Amino acid sequence: LDAEVLVADFKSDARVTVPGAAPPRAYAAQLAVYRALLQDVYPGRRIRAFLVWTAAGPLIQEVAGTELDETLGLVTARVTGMAALP
Repeated sequence: LDAEVLVADFKSDARVTVPGAAPPRAYAAQLAVYRALLQDVYPGRRIRAFLVWTAAGPLIQEVAGTELDETLGLVTARVTGMAALP
């Protein structure tokens, strides 16, 4: 575990995704921001992100790094666009 950091976000609502399906975009965005911040704190380590659905058992879902990268790009573009507004 010295080579990686795990981050888990616990969700108690009933919007559990089907195993293998993409998580809700808002949750992916939240984890993408956590991951980006943790990459600064733990340089050189792989950051893995998980959603833990507590209402369903619990059910643990890892969110792929590629999905987090894509989602962070969308978040960054939106924030950058908002900064340009008068």
